[in-house]
Amino acid sequence: FKDKVFLVFCIGSMLQKFYTVAFVNHFPSYAVYLGYSLDSATFLASLVFSINTATKLLISFVSNIKGVNHFAQFSVGTFIGTLSVLFLFIYGYTALLLSAVATGLHLGERDKAQ
Repeated sequence: FKDKVFLVFCIGSMLQKFYTVAFVNHFPSYAVYLGYSLDSATFLASLVFSINTATKLLISFVSNIKGVNHFAQFSVGTFIGTLSVLFLFIYGYTALLLSAVATGLHLGERDKAQ
């Protein structure tokens, strides 16, 4: 824990775990709370996991390329995860779609980069 980069990595990983569990469980309910139909909320949830699967496939190929910086990959994924939370502060279905896409990218990248 004396290495500052490792400490930032650990804290970022811990915060990501809290974020992903809360987001995945409450995102469809949040969309319904905002007044969107249950079908729209279900579409958002399925979009998250469809993009998650596609990203995992892409990242698994990229991660195996020699010379890929996994810390940079983790940092980009964390930034995308931050964007997905920031999109929630914008009202509208387009913002929810952007948040779902960013979360799918973040979840797919997160598992492979660590």
